Amino acid sequence: MRAGAWFSALRMFQRGFAALRVIILARLLAPEDFGLMGIALITLAFLEAFTETGFRSALIQKTGDIKEYLDVAWTAVLVRSVFLFLIIFLSAPYIAGFFDVEESFDRNLATWVIRVMALVVLIRGMVNIGTVLFDKQLEFQKRFFIQAGETFADVGVGITLAIIYQNVWALVFGVIAGAGMKLLLSYVLHPYRPRLRWETDKAKELYVFGRWILFNNVLFLAATRGDAAVVGRILGPTSLGIYELGIRMAQLMTREIGAVTGVVAFPAYSEVQRDVERLRRAFFMSLDMVSSITIPIAVLTSVLAAPLVEVVLEDAWLDVAIILPFLAAAGAMRAISAVGGSLFMGVGKPSLDFQMSILRTVILFVLIVPLANAYGLAGAGTAVIISALSMLPFLLWSSAKQLDVSPFRIGRTLVPSVLISASVAGAVVLAEWFGPTVGLETAIWRLVLGSVIGFAAYVAACAVIFAVSSAGPLRVLAVMRARK
Repeated sequence: MRAGAWFSALRMFQRGFAALRVIILARLLAPEDFGLMGIALITLAFLEAFTETGFRSALIQKTGDIKEYLDVAWTAVLVRSVFLFLIIFLSAPYIAGFFDVEESFDRNLATWVIRVMALVVLIRGMVNIGTVLFDKQLEFQKRFFIQAGETFADVGVGITLAIIYQNVWALVFGVIAGAGMKLLLSYVLHPYRPRLRWETDKAKELYVFGRWILFNNVLFLAATRGDAAVVGRILGPTSLGIYELGIRMAQLMTREIGAVTGVVAFPAYSEVQRDVERLRRAFFMSLDMVSSITIPIAVLTSVLAAPLVEVVLEDAWLDVAIILPFLAAAGAMRAISAVGGSLFMGVGKPSLDFQMSILRTVILFVLIVPLANAYGLAGAGTAVIISALSMLPFLLWSSAKQLDVSPFRIGRTLVPSVLISASVAGAVVLAEWFGPTVGLETAIWRLVLGSVIGFAAYVAACAVIFAVSSAGPLRVLAVMRARK
C-alpha cells in the first residue's frame, strides 16, 4: 500500500506535465491536427492489441524465478514489432482513406503521419525486458523514472516543435522522442541485457496465460478506442480531434488512478492469491480508495466542464464541453473496473477480465453507430457511458465469487463514494448561484469558485464518511499510518 501511495503521488506529478502539454498544444494546434494524430494512434493501438503476446503480464503473474524466460519474451516482442512496422507502413494509404470523410482532409499527409508514427512500434519492441522485474518486485520508483523521462521528452519536444511549426508533426515527433527516451532509460536503469533467443517450450508456457491478455487487450481496446475510430469514420477528423482532446482531459486524473491500480494491485494480488483473507482486504482497500477518488473527480469535471473548456482552450475547442462529462464518467467506471481486472489476473483467471470486456464492447458497438449518426458527439458519449456502466454487475458478481463474499458487500463499498460525489456536486451547484452570469469573468469565477468549493466539500464529506463508517480515502491514510 505504501508503494502504491508513493507511486500514485509521483504519477500525479507526471500527469501535471501531461496536462500542461494538452493545454499548450491545444492553444497552438487545430482540432484537425489532433484528429490526424488520433488516426495514427488508433491505428497503432489496434494493430498492437491484435498482436499482443501477453508475455509481460505472464511474467509478472508467474511465481518463482523468471530470468530464464526473459530472452524468449524479448525476442517474441521484437519480432512482433518489426512485423507490425511493415504492416503499418504498407497499409497507411488505405487506413488514411478509411477516414477520408471531409473535403479538407489531406490523405497524403495522413498517410505519412501514420508511417512515421510506425517507428514508435519499433522503438517499443526494443525496450529492455528486464524492466518487468520492477513491476514484479514492486520497485515502482525505478519504473517511475522511466515513465517520467518518457513524459518529459514527449512534452519538451512536442511543445517546442508546436511553437516553431504549429502543425501535426509536433505531436508526432513528441511521441517518438518519448518512446526513444523510454528505450534509453530501460537500459540505463536495469542491468539486464536481453539477447535474441527462442525456446518453444518456454514461449508456449507463457502463451497459456498470455493468450487471455491478447484477447482481453483486443476487446479492451475496442471498448476504449473503438468509439474514437467510429467518431473519426462517421464525423470526420475534426470531430475526432475534439473527441481526442476530450478523452485526454477526462483521463488526466481518472486514468492515472486506474493505471496505478493496475500496476500496484496486479502483482500484489498475485503475491497473496492463495491467502483469501489478505486478498479480500487488499481488494476492498483498493476499491474503496479508487472509487472515492475517481467518482468525485468525474462529477466535479462534469459540473465544471463548460467553464473549464472556456478558460483553458481556444474557441475552436468549445465543443469539448459537450463530450467531457460523458468521458469523465466513463473514465471513473473504467478505473473502478481496473480493480476487478487486476484481481482476476492476479488470481490467474484473466478469462474473467476477458468476459467483462466482451460485455462492454458488444454494448458499445451496438449503440455508438446509431447514436453518433443521430446526435453527433453527444450520442457517442452516451454510448460510451452506457457501455462502461454495463460492467458493474459483472464486476460485482465475479469479484464476489473470487473473494467468497456477497456481491452486495462489494456494492456497499461504493456507497460512500456516491455520497461524497453528491456532496461535491451539490456544493458546486449552490456556489454558482452567487457568481456573475455573463462574460469570460463568469467562466473564471465558476471554475475557481467551483474548484475551491468542490475540494472543500470533498474533504468535509470524506471526514464525515470516515467518522461514521471508517470508509473512504481517509481509511487508506489511517491504515498506512498504522503500519509505520
